[in-house]
Amino acid sequence: MPTQRFRYVRIPATPSEAFPHASHYHRPLIPVTLATGPKSARLLALIDSGADNTIFNMQVAAMLGLRLGKAPADSFCGTSGHEQTARYRRLTIRVGTVSYQAMVGFAELPFDVAGILGQDGFFDRFAVTLDQTRGLILLNRSLPA
Repeated sequence: MPTQRFRYVRIPATPSEAFPHASHYHRPLIPVTLATGPKSARLLALIDSGADNTIFNMQVAAMLGLRLGKAPADSFCGTSGHEQTARYRRLTIRVGTVSYQAMVGFAELPFDVAGILGQDGFFDRFAVTLDQTRGLILLNRSLPA
């Protein structure tokens, strides 16, 4: 399978005391589609090698019509240090030309992106190269071990 290429996304930044000249950041955001049955949602998701799981905002679950009350739960802790609970469903994820099934968590995320692509559900499916100097994200489909 050929390498899939994406560009880093330019995000406006507010200058701060530490970074007074900051006008923007470049983030590894890529378009993904989540699907369940006839419903799907195309979103930008952040590639995060520090995230154990793939998690999307609870609003995305609502867009897909998912009822998560009895869905399997797991706790996680982000950089805020606050423990949260995510509810999981097996969904189809489409990244570029590749579609696959994975467990996707849904939680109240305080981020400005719809979701996070983590170790389980993304990095276990792709060899990922993040080349910020060239503004490129390269994905190669990993074969099962």
